[in-house]
Amino acid sequence: MIRGLCAFALMVFVNTATSSAQGRATLDGVVVGPSGAPQPNITLVVTNAAGIDRRSVSDANGQFVFGGLQPGVYRLRTDDDTFAPFSQDQINLAGGQTQTIRVALQSRVPVAAPQTARATLQGTVIGPDGRPIGNTTIILTNPQGVDRRAVSEATGAYVFGGLQPGTYRLRIEDPGPGVRPFAPLEMPLAPGEQRQFDIRLQPLPPPPATTTTPPGGDERVRQSPTRREPGRERTPPPEVAAVPSVTAPGGDFEAVPNRWDYRWAQFKRYQDESRQPLVVGRPLDPYNQNRAKADFPIGGSSSLFANLNLQLNSAVNPRRVADGEPVSQVFNNNNFVAGAEIFRGTTVFEPKRWAVRGTIVGNVNRLSTAAKLGRTYGVEEAFAEKRLAVLGPAFDFVSIRGGMQNFNSDFRGYLFVDNQLGVRLFGNARSNRDQYNVAYFSMRDRDAVSQLHKFTSRNQDVIIANYFVQDFGAPGYTFMANLHVNHDKGVEADPHALQVVYAGFHGDGKWGPLSVSHAYYEAFGQDDDNAVARALTGAASAPIDISARMAAVELSWDADWKRYRFSWFYGSGAASADKGSGFDSITDNPNLAGGQFMFWDQQKATVDGLPLANLLKNNFSLLPNLRGKFNQRSNFVNPGLMLVNGGVDLRLSPKLRVVTNVSQVRLADPTVVRELLRLDGRDGFEDGTIGVDIGVGAKLRPFVNENLFVVLGFSLLKPGGGLASALGSNQPLHSFVGAIQLAY
Repeated sequence: MIRGLCAFALMVFVNTATSSAQGRATLDGVVVGPSGAPQPNITLVVTNAAGIDRRSVSDANGQFVFGGLQPGVYRLRTDDDTFAPFSQDQINLAGGQTQTIRVALQSRVPVAAPQTARATLQGTVIGPDGRPIGNTTIILTNPQGVDRRAVSEATGAYVFGGLQPGTYRLRIEDPGPGVRPFAPLEMPLAPGEQRQFDIRLQPLPPPPATTTTPPGGDERVRQSPTRREPGRERTPPPEVAAVPSVTAPGGDFEAVPNRWDYRWAQFKRYQDESRQPLVVGRPLDPYNQNRAKADFPIGGSSSLFANLNLQLNSAVNPRRVADGEPVSQVFNNNNFVAGAEIFRGTTVFEPKRWAVRGTIVGNVNRLSTAAKLGRTYGVEEAFAEKRLAVLGPAFDFVSIRGGMQNFNSDFRGYLFVDNQLGVRLFGNARSNRDQYNVAYFSMRDRDAVSQLHKFTSRNQDVIIANYFVQDFGAPGYTFMANLHVNHDKGVEADPHALQVVYAGFHGDGKWGPLSVSHAYYEAFGQDDDNAVARALTGAASAPIDISARMAAVELSWDADWKRYRFSWFYGSGAASADKGSGFDSITDNPNLAGGQFMFWDQQKATVDGLPLANLLKNNFSLLPNLRGKFNQRSNFVNPGLMLVNGGVDLRLSPKLRVVTNVSQVRLADPTVVRELLRLDGRDGFEDGTIGVDIGVGAKLRPFVNENLFVVLGFSLLKPGGGLASALGSNQPLHSFVGAIQLAY
């Protein structure tokens, strides 16, 4: 009896599993291009009998698959404007069936098409709820004013064939109730062209709220709840049209309403009506939805966007700095930024298909202790970007970008942060858990004061590769390894070659309650003739081998609105002129120990008696590398640096953040600078002490965004024995900073 029950149960289980497995169908296949080769990165759309779409993208081998389909009739089409449109209707799928389709794409415009070849226009009519709709009349008017009509099928498909070359006018006769009138479009067609154009209809906006006229004929203003008359009930807000519901029978598809003009439900959240949460953007309003800020598509397309960037950055900096000796001065700097980008791609769920961007910056500055430093301009961005392939269903991708572009090679800007002319291959893997970059830059000259770029070559090549891995060892922690090659062939005044390789590893993220950021670099290579070593030894030529290193770490932890920080930085120093053991970067701009609110990082320092323009360090750098950052090659005969910092960040409100810092700064090995000063008959740096650096700064964002912010800061450096003896004074050095940014 028991064995019989078991056999019966087993039979029921097997039959149920078999029935479930055979209840769904699969549609797969391969996409091939005009040459017959597999074509990746093509978006395919399958539509069921209820008019609901489902999408997939062909992989690197051109293959695609739609699984879990209920038995029925389907339509398969492509959504791609590179090739001629493809569609296949009446695909019948039975339960458990797997049907394979070969999608053979053709060129949109034949290469050898005669001038009289006929064109074709086809696509899909998509309703306001995101579903294809049928029985819609489309009218196409030729250049002679003659109309042709087509009616969309149940799957939304329409087609006009046999069209003479020319410019046509496309319009909808009657889009239906609740649908916004479709604006007519000009549609130029080349000889033999096969154009795909999907018509996306938009919903009507909700009706405006109406007021009621009480008996007596006088229109009364609705009173707020706090001032209504005793005994009078509050009038409910007027009803608005319901947002159309979207259903997906069987759970196989999820239809997405048109997100560009979606009718969000209106409601009264606040007593004060001026605080209504729903805001309609305007062309001159950069804070809300705006076509000039890539919030809505342009040009009648659903995936073409434009982004306009206009900025004014103005700063004033009263300061007392080390310029051979302590000197008081005021520096005023103004940058005017104008840039624009056009790109294609629905970037909510996929990377850009292509992009073109350009940015020009003009600079006006003045120093109180010298003549006006001039008006300069620079082309800071001018690049084109193209997505080469989508590598999986999670939209892992690989793209290439060429031209003048910004790049930061690590988390904190320790080694290379610059806008330079180059080409970069980048992408991600494992559902965006990994990211990578491979870049080559042909370095351009930069102005030492405004730091804007020129068109002339710096005679320097930089190659960079890095790889990021998210959730490495712990959730929220990202590990990164990178490699840099700096081949500097020298400037006209010093035409000697420098070849350096940097190998580094880094981390940034969370270790439990602790936030951590760390970095390490090892540098090795050769310098054919080091200028500092030549000055120390008096030799006609001073080639050196390079072996230097850098390490940094920042630990922080949060206590409600307070963040406590501890930072440490080490750059190795050279003990003699015969070895390049003092660490130097390529073009750094580190964000550590307070960054712009730290005097040692923010300001340049010069000491009389040093060989390269008396320069001890550059502004916006931690390294005392004894050379100009932009016009001289890296110098590995330098004293290095040791820094210990503590600070507290205070998030006083969403609009206001305050940063405080205290740092102890000293040279890792003062031997090099001490010997250089002695050769000039001067004393200084008997020890390596730079001093104590104290800073405080605040950033105010009145509108809780980056369109307008104000920065105020003060930092002070109390010179220690080493720096004080080199400057001949122990007077404190200080810097006030006031800056404002206006951005559109």
